[in-house]
Amino acid sequence: MKTQIRPPDRRDAAGSASPVERYRNGGVILPLITAAMLCATGLVARADPFAPAPFPLGVGDRWTYVAEGGRRAEVQVSDSFQNGDKTVYRVEGYLFTFSTADVLFFDEQGMTAEMNVERQGEQVPAESGIWYPWSDLGRRVQIPAFAADCIHGTGGAILTDDVVSVPAGQFMNVITIRYDTHPCADQDLVSETFAPGIGLVSRTVRTFAGEERWALASATIDGQLIGNVNEAGAEARRSGAPTAAATPATWGSVKAVFAH
Repeated sequence: MKTQIRPPDRRDAAGSASPVERYRNGGVILPLITAAMLCATGLVARADPFAPAPFPLGVGDRWTYVAEGGRRAEVQVSDSFQNGDKTVYRVEGYLFTFSTADVLFFDEQGMTAEMNVERQGEQVPAESGIWYPWSDLGRRVQIPAFAADCIHGTGGAILTDDVVSVPAGQFMNVITIRYDTHPCADQDLVSETFAPGIGLVSRTVRTFAGEERWALASATIDGQLIGNVNEAGAEARRSGAPTAAATPATWGSVKAVFAH
């Protein structure tokens, strides 16, 4: 039986309910309905300001993803630094299946933006681009073309969904991005799904061997464990599978199957 996952409860210094707690207590039911109606009519939908972030970032946060056969991908926020008035987070492993390079993410008015690693420090302000426009759900996603890794330069549209089930549990009110423009002919990003307060819970990629879905097995967000990290590790040890490499074309033609 899948367990419905609630995002971590983050309270402010005064002890009042955090945006996550207000989200749990029903503060976003009407905004979610309104957003769905706006999307259906083609109007711009704005994200609820009290909902937990679809892609939370905090030093020490980590996610473990699995594909069929036990292959794993580890993603973690390793450190942060200030760039002007922005807190920039170094995320290791986020480009799994595409590259081993780190990504420098930061919040830009409710949207997840990337600072260009190659141009960091070369110009002021540093070159950056929006990955995920969470505060404007009607806006088209266009991952900035900062690198030739077959994920940068990808574009698509945001869709809302009710629920998704992955090995880490069942998540409600998820946001899915379906990608329809790709910089490479033989490897591309098909879709990504995010859960409020949790982050990326599923990613589907495509190579010459077909589509493969990676799903969240466990995560640690703000010190709270989600899913079963021991079981994820045990499965990988049983299969003898490696973690995700930069070139999925060498993995064989096994397609992952998870409930959705």
